[in-house]
Amino acid sequence: MAIFQREMAVCDFCGKDADHVAFIVVGSISVEKALTPAICDGCIDLCAELAAEHRKKHQGPSHG
Repeated sequence: MAIFQREMAVCDFCGKDADHVAFIVVGSISVEKALTPAICDGCIDLCAELAAEHRKKHQGPSHG
């Protein structure tokens, strides 16, 4: 993976470009750039919060 800071990098989740976020992480470069996944720092933070909430809600005695 690589961190892009180019005008062409756009987050696939929120649609913000590199000028409007701290950074964008992109997956492996594919032959077709349209298939290269990208996510910005804000969406990464949101996903991490959602995952933590999910784990907390679904963590039972057997998962402890």
